[in-house]
Amino acid sequence: LYSTIDGGRDGAETRRVLEAGTPWRRNASVLATVDGGLKSDYTPQFDAQRWFNAPGHSPRMWSELWIGWYDFWAYGHQGKKAEDIHEGVLAMARTEGASFNIYMAHGGTSGVWAGANTQAAVMGGAEPRVLYQPEVSSYDYSAPISEEG
Repeated sequence: LYSTIDGGRDGAETRRVLEAGTPWRRNASVLATVDGGLKSDYTPQFDAQRWFNAPGHSPRMWSELWIGWYDFWAYGHQGKKAEDIHEGVLAMARTEGASFNIYMAHGGTSGVWAGANTQAAVMGGAEPRVLYQPEVSSYDYSAPISEEG
């Protein structure tokens, strides 16, 4: 079994990202799962997952439920309010037949090994270019258990 995790974005974007993750749509040897941030309704992403996977081979599996996000140098903390985390996790828990993993359940650090996130941006009508946003080494991600435990 080959497993892939690709973004639980909105609408047709989820289908596009699933197809970009693996070329084997509707192959019973492949299990595509979704990931992404907190939502009030996860049905569209699970529908896209079912569309991608082979018939009868698509458990509702959200591999990484992002309750927060990493921080970038020179930007504010990306933290979520406890109420937002509660509502998003509760909506997932109420989704019939769904399984999910909270990412991150606890904080931590990668020590000095942080990376950089990239995103395409259009600047003044020019061709899109890649922007690098250096990340801090903290794995806070608004985790319910802090880096200190």
